[in-house]
Amino acid sequence: MKVAVIGLGRIGSGVSYLLAAAGHEVRGTDPSPEALEGFDGTVARTPAEAVDGADCALIAVFDDAQAHAVLDDLVTASSPAPVAVVLSTVTVETVQRAYEQAAAHGVSLLDCGVSGGKEIRARRKMAASVGGDREAFTAVRPVLEAYADPVLYMGPSGTGMMAKIARNMLHFSSVLADFESLMVANAAGLDADAFRDFVLAADRNSGGRMGYGDRGDIANDAGFLNYGVKDLAAATDLAARLNVPVPEASAAAEVYERLLAAIEDR
Repeated sequence: MKVAVIGLGRIGSGVSYLLAAAGHEVRGTDPSPEALEGFDGTVARTPAEAVDGADCALIAVFDDAQAHAVLDDLVTASSPAPVAVVLSTVTVETVQRAYEQAAAHGVSLLDCGVSGGKEIRARRKMAASVGGDREAFTAVRPVLEAYADPVLYMGPSGTGMMAKIARNMLHFSSVLADFESLMVANAAGLDADAFRDFVLAADRNSGGRMGYGDRGDIANDAGFLNYGVKDLAAATDLAARLNVPVPEASAAAEVYERLLAAIEDR
């Protein structure tokens, strides 16, 4: 299939690599010259040029504002792709507005939450939760399966993103708990490697999570903190809309904001 990829950062570049490897024809665009280096496909100057005549357009930008701007270009292109897929983690409100905007121009919009993209080229696949029209989902499933396994259909528009947001709430809260326990262990003078091995062994024996401490010193990782602030804001917003109390996620959101502000104030 002919696939346009808008945004060639960590997720977009990895997805493009896997799409090309699966035999799809890939056209991509990104405003950053660095993002175009090593891109596995044909470079387009603009999103509208990338989607011209494509079977499917994948939107892999950073936030809600960028997603809206890209969609404006996509739906007004001379020959827009019949299906657009939002890979970016955005709010459910953004998905709903985008769905209506796309539908007004005859484009079916799918929201595709993806997880596990840190090492996508090495691991080959991510997990995907998809919401939107089932026929559109079926039409582009070969594209989705090129970069994701499993590909899980969640239901109507917005449900794929809800699944991703809820999962990210768990992820960022868990990473913060890892970080805080490491700080306590370090302050106690414990050997970091031995302590980490102890926690992993305890988790295996109790059926708990794996991957303890993988993020390292998140207090000095502005890129990770930015994602944490954005995704936890989406999670707490969704919880509030559903009238679900999430005190742990709310507290984690405040900590991420504070850590990021400390870096920006340096």
